[in-house]
Amino acid sequence: MSTYNDNKPEYLALALESIKNQTTIPNEIILIIDGEIDDGQKNVIENFEYLGNFKYFKLERNFGLAYCMNYALKKATNDIVARMDADDYCSKERFEEEYNAISKFKKKDIVIASLSYEFVDSIENKKGLKKT
Repeated sequence: MSTYNDNKPEYLALALESIKNQTTIPNEIILIIDGEIDDGQKNVIENFEYLGNFKYFKLERNFGLAYCMNYALKKATNDIVARMDADDYCSKERFEEEYNAISKFKKKDIVIASLSYEFVDSIENKKGLKKT
């Protein structure tokens, strides 16, 4: 996950909490801070409590999402990596369902899937479903 100055602190907090509340808890969360961020986001990051390994890395300036995701992959220590944005919210079963689906593949070099809802103002107000 990466965050940058324009992200809302409340969305970042929801994103992190949705990871923390998974039915299958990841043992590692990596957050890339893409340049300067506001005090609200800094507060969310500093106060996030997680039983697993929460690592964050601050970049000196904004490099953009693609750079941040590649940087995060280099820092990852697991064979399976789930990606999300700092304004995403995971269903509680997301990682469990993805892991079970990935486990069915015999060849596991690369698996890419996406299922996301878009929201308006709150997570209760679903705008649409996007699958890729």
